[in-house]
Amino acid sequence: MIKNKIGVNAVIIWNVLNNNNGAMTFNQLEQVTQLGEKDLYLALGWLYKENKVYIERDEANFKIYLTDNAGLNILSKLI
Repeated sequence: MIKNKIGVNAVIIWNVLNNNNGAMTFNQLEQVTQLGEKDLYLALGWLYKENKVYIERDEANFKIYLTDNAGLNILSKLI
């Protein structure tokens, strides 16, 4: 089922982010996970809906951050 695939891909992304200081660009995630663009978007959507990631966009790319258990941006602790 596609739901299971999205869930598995979400776990892959979460683990990659967790092992890379909790932040990566979309392009970096795509390269490291070797997931296709559509699969990456679907899994990131899942993680975003579950408050597991925070996504920012700059001029050239999206940057994805892991959130803490309360669903807050990990960067908010630094401010």
